[in-house]
Amino acid sequence: MPHRIAPTRAITEHPAAPLEAIYNAMRDALAVFDMTGRRVLANPALARLWGYADVSQMETEVRKFPDIFSLRSLDGRELPFDQWPVNRILRGESIDNEELWVLRRDTGREWIISFRGQPARDENGSQILAVIVGRDVTEQRRAEQALRASHDTFRHLVDASPFGVYAVDADFRLVQVSQGAQKVFENVRPLIGRDFAEVLRTIWPEPFATEAIARFRDTLATGKPYHAPASTVRRADTADIESYDWKIERVMLPDGRMGAVCHFYDLSERQRYEAALRDADRRKDEFIAMLGHELRNPLGPIRNAVQILNVVAAHEPSARQARQMIDRQSAHMARLIDDLLDVARITRGTLQIRKARCDLAAIVRNVAEDYRPQMESGGLRLNVEVPGQSVWVNGDATRLNQIIGNVLHNSMKFTDTGGYVSLRLLLKGDACEIQIRDSGIGMDAVTVQRMFQTFNQADRSLDRSRGGLGLGMALVKHLVELHGGAVQARSEGVGHGTEVVIRIPVELVDAPSSTAVASPQAVNRILRILVIEDNVDAAESLCILLNLKGHVTEKAGSGPTGIMAAQTFLPDVVLCDLGLPGLDGYAVARTLRADPNLKNAYLIALTGYGQEQDQRRTREAGFDLHLTKPVDHTALEMALAVRDAQQSAR
Repeated sequence: MPHRIAPTRAITEHPAAPLEAIYNAMRDALAVFDMTGRRVLANPALARLWGYADVSQMETEVRKFPDIFSLRSLDGRELPFDQWPVNRILRGESIDNEELWVLRRDTGREWIISFRGQPARDENGSQILAVIVGRDVTEQRRAEQALRASHDTFRHLVDASPFGVYAVDADFRLVQVSQGAQKVFENVRPLIGRDFAEVLRTIWPEPFATEAIARFRDTLATGKPYHAPASTVRRADTADIESYDWKIERVMLPDGRMGAVCHFYDLSERQRYEAALRDADRRKDEFIAMLGHELRNPLGPIRNAVQILNVVAAHEPSARQARQMIDRQSAHMARLIDDLLDVARITRGTLQIRKARCDLAAIVRNVAEDYRPQMESGGLRLNVEVPGQSVWVNGDATRLNQIIGNVLHNSMKFTDTGGYVSLRLLLKGDACEIQIRDSGIGMDAVTVQRMFQTFNQADRSLDRSRGGLGLGMALVKHLVELHGGAVQARSEGVGHGTEVVIRIPVELVDAPSSTAVASPQAVNRILRILVIEDNVDAAESLCILLNLKGHVTEKAGSGPTGIMAAQTFLPDVVLCDLGLPGLDGYAVARTLRADPNLKNAYLIALTGYGQEQDQRRTREAGFDLHLTKPVDHTALEMALAVRDAQQSAR
């Protein structure tokens, strides 16, 4: 007979609720064993726990249990039979919530069972039974494990992310700090549990620390989030300048109270990188400007020498041909330098156009005539169709000239001897369309798509007989777009020529109300001209050329000697380089303007620096004109004629 547990008073007073009904209603599995290891009591929950339809199907002898089950600890260690909970209780031990993996051998099913149990003793204290209770906690533990894994994954993601996260509780103490946030607090130890106001004042200077504390307290009190897109501050503890994008939000923490969470992104490295890029970009611009200056310097004497030879040896055919070649190639080199500098301005966003009323028809005709001799000498025909009347538009005449010239130059470069280039100007409503077509080598579809990209080159052969820098057409596109227009290239394929269509939807304007006074083309009197230039060849060649034109010249090789020469020579015109030894050209100009005997001299800056800021500086220093090397001799002649006209009018 199984040992019967004495019923309590409550049970005896309620005969409708016998002890059997109570343990049959239990959700936990209950088993009672006598001291021989035989089961003497079991409830239905025990059968359900082990996967049986009824308790009667289950083995009653403990010694036979290893044939049916195996037990493992949660870490996977096989549990010896003598350490099974039932055996330990039979030996007089108590078990409290000991969790084990249980495997039923015949079905392969596994559970995590939480075992509780203790010995039952008689009035003499002798053990007479082993009582054991089991509960299936498999799903609960799996859910907890999944939750822990989720938390671990989330924590890993937070720690591995470029963001830092930390939390402050309702008592304004740091309670959590992610791995990404540790660097900010590296000089604060201990960290967790510290008063957050104290931490902030350790790290950051005033008034930033107090302002940050106020932001956190406000979010804690009101729930209103705060976002600072970029805060750059010098740290109080390290003196390092750091910058952060940070946001504070109120959240409920695990203790059930509200806290504040700050998540931030460290912008410091990015800003240092951006500063380095800006510095590199600035250095690049300075290098390109210096490169343009240095490349232009030798071009000046070369072109001066060509002009000298045009005067002193004008009729010898072979010499004339050589002069023309030198002139063409030096002009081409000057164009490449200008294109390089313009592309640098495009990348900086500083390339601008200056719109004014201009005759587009005259611009097209003039550019065509500029290129006609070169095309004809190369065996090309140039066909030009331009309306007979003026086409007055609002545009930048210099840049429109450059647009048309770059496309014509490209067509000429890629068209073989015997071919043609056609240039047409059409009026289409409120827009002008410039069509330039050639019979040249043409392009495939890929080259057409890339034609207007910077540094794109159609000629990729080893000899690069047609190649350039790949800048000209990129400039065309940008300049056309600055005019509010568009440019398109078309080709039927390699060997079928190319057409470039430029549409400029400019606002048509009326012709000038009065005839403009023509610029003077000739100098009628002898001018006294001082050339201040440290490049000996440039100074000498320019003086020779001016002397051949009848002017009286003097030269100086530095800023101080230039000022002394001006004070004794009293020139009408001063042609002054800017990068002079001893005293730069700006200081020379200011000094001459301050001298009562020289303040009316016509000052012309001759320099390889031609960017907008360079021209602004020359104007501010007192120069009347800024000419970029190599000097366009036509422009110089016009400048001298302007000076001659000014003096004649006095």
